[in-house]
Amino acid sequence: MRAYHNFFRWWGKYSSFAWFGRKVLTPLDLRFSNMKSSVTNTGTDFPLCYLMTTGRRTGEPRLTPLLFVDHNNGVVVTGTNFGGSNHPAWALNLADEPRASLRIDGTERPVRARLLTEVERLAVWPKLTAVWPGYDGYVARSGRTPMTFVLEPPTGN
Repeated sequence: MRAYHNFFRWWGKYSSFAWFGRKVLTPLDLRFSNMKSSVTNTGTDFPLCYLMTTGRRTGEPRLTPLLFVDHNNGVVVTGTNFGGSNHPAWALNLADEPRASLRIDGTERPVRARLLTEVERLAVWPKLTAVWPGYDGYVARSGRTPMTFVLEPPTGN
């Protein structure tokens, strides 16, 4: 299965993967969201989580599969939107309402999102690109700095 993992890491650097990720992988991951693993991490060991945000316009729950990296007492996710020119809806939702829930390996927990400063984002970026080298290409194609969040256990309110 290592060849499968390596193939996706290689292909992920190219713009053709953006269409595949957006139109094929994301819907498949959502379809299998109630299982411990999905298409994205089966045979690849990519760390996949499911983030439930609140829609900033609708107030409805929104589920998004994302790659993540562990960071201190939480996880970091980044809003590259496959290199699209706009920030992804889930990132804008988190910026508006930082309370969310996170599911990893079938275990769900509440989290509170905090947008990383540029210094923090740059410090964690090598960990993100170690998981998914395509992030650098996404940023170059998008021409914007991705919103990058740490999702931590909520404290207080």
